[in-house]
Amino acid sequence: MEVQANEFAARLLIPLNKLRPYLRAEPNLETIVSLAEQYKVSKDAMARTYAEQHDDPVAILVTQNGKYLRGYWDREKFPWLALRNGDPLPRAAAYFGSEATVGKFSDMDEADPDDWLADPEKANVLELREQVFWQAEGFAMILLEAEIEDENS
Repeated sequence: MEVQANEFAARLLIPLNKLRPYLRAEPNLETIVSLAEQYKVSKDAMARTYAEQHDDPVAILVTQNGKYLRGYWDREKFPWLALRNGDPLPRAAAYFGSEATVGKFSDMDEADPDDWLADPEKANVLELREQVFWQAEGFAMILLEAEIEDENS
């Protein structure tokens, strides 16, 4: 019930019609953080809305100390993740990069779909990109963007 209440509150505070230009643009964690500040909502609430409403297949993962806590994505667009709550992040994840400084964003870099996704071939994933936003107390947000092969090609 609390989850539903949070989702309802987010819909009231985050007007989708005003977010539409951001939801059509290249996915970026800096945009999520900026929009959360602008609309005075948590980064988590904005991440959920952004991931579920973005035009591209994206997922936003919330992690702490190198472990997956929760994720947001549109299950119709983004492939199934290979992670479960509490699982360690893949060792090749950008989270473990040398620039892991609180408040810093990584570049959007190529990631190995086999590290993150349950079945990349079945999901027709051509490419996967990853960006990290390191936060205090070992928390981080990870954005994954998948390029999916068009089934009509």
